[in-house]
Amino acid sequence: MRTAALIDLQTLGLKYGASPKDIKRAYYKLAMKYHPDKNKDPAAVPLYRAIANAYEVLSNPTTKANYDDMLEHPENYYVHRMRYYRHRMTQIRVSTVLLGFLVLLTIFQFFYWRRTHYQTVLSLRDHPEVQTRLEALRKSENRTKLYTDIESTDPKVILEAKRKQDQQDYEDIKRVATINGWQGRLPGWRDLLPVHVFWLPYRITSSILWGLKWAIWHGWLGFEYSSAVDINYATSLALNVPWHIWTTIPYKSRKSLLEKKLWHPENLEAFKIATGMQKAPKHESRVAYGGKAAVKAAAQAAIARRQAAAQQKHA
Repeated sequence: MRTAALIDLQTLGLKYGASPKDIKRAYYKLAMKYHPDKNKDPAAVPLYRAIANAYEVLSNPTTKANYDDMLEHPENYYVHRMRYYRHRMTQIRVSTVLLGFLVLLTIFQFFYWRRTHYQTVLSLRDHPEVQTRLEALRKSENRTKLYTDIESTDPKVILEAKRKQDQQDYEDIKRVATINGWQGRLPGWRDLLPVHVFWLPYRITSSILWGLKWAIWHGWLGFEYSSAVDINYATSLALNVPWHIWTTIPYKSRKSLLEKKLWHPENLEAFKIATGMQKAPKHESRVAYGGKAAVKAAAQAAIARRQAAAQQKHA
């Protein structure tokens, strides 16, 4: 054990108890001799690396003290290994650790998004309306038999049939139903965490500047809303609906709300009376109360349109 531990000293051609000057002198002498730029022998490259590693250990007072302790007490094997790994960990850059952590989070985010998407789509199989649409689609394509309609008792065959049926159901549901929000689509490269981290300063700055522009242009100067983004944002503010929820409301429902020009107080009051929306109590969150009521009103409007369309179809 002691002989094996002397490898760093032997690499530099030194003996136990060598002084720091002797270590430095031996290193420079051997480094000049075996440096790859001066020594073209292929065997000089690994030898030069061993010399540099030995000097790194022996020139540092902390690692030199640990090295001497290992020579004097070789029986404390686990203590020496702990010191070695602790020293190696201190040499790892923080940026490297953060980069590795970001990569792990990105992998987790990607697979979690995919799994959530598939589970969300397949969960619609239990919805009565989706079931009706699936039956109509399969009849139109003469696909009355399912993969799971088998008589085999082999677990592998049953599992494979279920996997094929899930894949077929997923493709069919995507054709007959629309899912809003991030759960309704597979992740793309723009959705990955590193892209969001890279663009985060730009987004924060843009949001602040856009908010200042909005406050000055429409709040202070009182200009009318002209662009589609301004009209949508003004309507979401009037209804106290967070923007990320507003964008998930179906387009037809949003369009019917936009046409009412709810950013005008008189139109908003008339809309509240017509839909039964009450003023939120002071102790409740305006965003939470208004958001739920607006989404409920939009959903009721969508149901009414569907019922009217169904009646016209039957007529």
